[in-house]
Amino acid sequence: MYDTIIIGAGLSGMSAALYCAKNSLKALVVAKSVPDSNQSESFLLNPADLIIKFKNAVKEQSGLIDFRVNQEVISLEKNVVSFSVELKTGHVEYGKSIIIAIGNGDTSFDLLTHKDSLAKIKVDAQMRTNIAGIFACGGCTALSADDTFISSAQGAQAALSVKKFLNANLAPG
Repeated sequence: MYDTIIIGAGLSGMSAALYCAKNSLKALVVAKSVPDSNQSESFLLNPADLIIKFKNAVKEQSGLIDFRVNQEVISLEKNVVSFSVELKTGHVEYGKSIIIAIGNGDTSFDLLTHKDSLAKIKVDAQMRTNIAGIFACGGCTALSADDTFISSAQGAQAALSVKKFLNANLAPG
């Protein structure tokens, strides 16, 4: 079982993965697609190259991060002690927490989390949603901005919040 499953491999998702690795959290990154250079002008590098650089940085950190690229999440469920994520291939992955980093316009999790009037996931400053153990960052959140540094910082914050959540919920006693 993973400490967290990160859904999305854009800048905020990969930033979350990097910070998970730096904090010794075992994570899975699931991405429907890798952004290309036509999808965003806010990147300083070609996004596909940036994803590869993030992936290499994460692997060099710890080997704690697994990737499932070109995979679509079709179901996300909260279980008694974990979350299950079903992929379109039928494979099911389990995690103690979830980070949603799916970007703009994806409505896959509409029934799961509270939304604002623009259909963005509502989060607090710690990137927590209304469901304990589910965090969100980047373009899918009500705090989103079309800014590379803000997306990256939100991914990092989500990972740090996951670590705090796991420490609080797995503490003895």
